[in-house]
Amino acid sequence: MQRPLSLRARLFRRLLGLMRSHFDALSIEESRQSGNLTGFPLPAGTRIQNVDDISAQWIDVGTTTPDHIILYLHGGGYVQNTPKAHHPLIARICVASHRRALYLDYRLAPEHVFPAALDDTIAAYQWLLSRPIPASNIVLAGDSAGGGLAVAAMVKIRDSGLPLPSAAVLLSPFCDLTLSSPGARSDADPIYTRGTLFRAGQLYAGSTPLDHPLLSPINADLRQLPPMLIQAGEVELLRDDALILADRIRAAGGQVTVSIYDGLWHVWQVYPPFIVPESRLAVEEIAAFMRAY
Repeated sequence: MQRPLSLRARLFRRLLGLMRSHFDALSIEESRQSGNLTGFPLPAGTRIQNVDDISAQWIDVGTTTPDHIILYLHGGGYVQNTPKAHHPLIARICVASHRRALYLDYRLAPEHVFPAALDDTIAAYQWLLSRPIPASNIVLAGDSAGGGLAVAAMVKIRDSGLPLPSAAVLLSPFCDLTLSSPGARSDADPIYTRGTLFRAGQLYAGSTPLDHPLLSPINADLRQLPPMLIQAGEVELLRDDALILADRIRAAGGQVTVSIYDGLWHVWQVYPPFIVPESRLAVEEIAAFMRAY
């Protein structure tokens, strides 16, 4: 998306770059602990409620249409869950789209390898259908690993004969665990190195080949899937993967909108506008896309 990078985003990108080597050296347990030390403010009126039947939370901002749902799949390389970072982003999307969200706490690697996260996603989707929430009222969304998981889930849903969600939103999707695209070898991303993401993917894959189409859905049969919005940052490792995924969706006859935001990095949308003003633009684009479906 062609617009000058804001001063605040430039300064914050530099700060993240200074911290990257520290985060890269953390163990899985240290990474999980550090990811939830601080959080961002929630929009006024946000309610978060645990679900009894599945490991998930409802996120409602009070102005939502109850039967229009976002099933949100968090990122974290399949090894980490950071609700203090993700809940505020999802709430901002709920405010803008007038939907409520189900935030899925799927099982994490290395304790639970493939297909645990995918199985949990399908179970949550079936749970929504049983409420009953019509599939046409559900948008599937996810960032990073959650974005790749969302694509894999739609392939699995289609192949299982279940009704597909109305649309999907993918933020910096981790859709090729082999990280073989040219961009995945770049050192420009201020958050992740290729080694960090590759190790996380290996932990989730276990003994399954990394190019398996439900692990790396960039390799899947992408026909007859719902419309998708893909957002990625210009300087992130997964930019090329986002573009390749979009090309393969189009080649399969699908509908996809892809937005590459200049100067931005992996899942910048989680940072509130007072830190990264461009996150407001991203949420507005997401909400407009959801309202269309």
